[in-house]
Amino acid sequence: MGPQTIVVFGTGAFAARIVFDIAATAAQPVRVVIAGRNRERLAWLATASAARAVIFARPAAFVAQACDLLDDDQVEAVLGTERPSVVVQAASVQTSSVIAATGDAWSRLVAEGGLSATAVFQAVLSTRPPGCPAASAMWRFSRTSSPRKAG
Repeated sequence: MGPQTIVVFGTGAFAARIVFDIAATAAQPVRVVIAGRNRERLAWLATASAARAVIFARPAAFVAQACDLLDDDQVEAVLGTERPSVVVQAASVQTSSVIAATGDAWSRLVAEGGLSATAVFQAVLSTRPPGCPAASAMWRFSRTSSPRKAG
């Protein structure tokens, strides 16, 4: 059996931290699929993660997969094709450029209150509200799928 597969949804700083840490610490072979809507960032994350895995001599492979988490069919396609052992939801409906902006009331709130002020934008993709296809697809996948076992 091949390496375990992890799907990380997201291309922002949180997703980067996760995939970079996997690249530096993987003790067993792992295949990490980074899925998100920002194609340029996806390509960079996969390349940078793979480079880190080489630098740290870790058995981790990284691939990019374009996917809009607000599109039920795209999320189901990624999960159905990859059949991951682990799914990490690190995406947000709010882009990091909005969080990093300055000069408006929202920027001041985030600066003063911390990133927890933006948690709702990430949580909306992790819960099952009506009309949130990604959450529905992930929930259905968890109910109908048995992950690949370590071999």
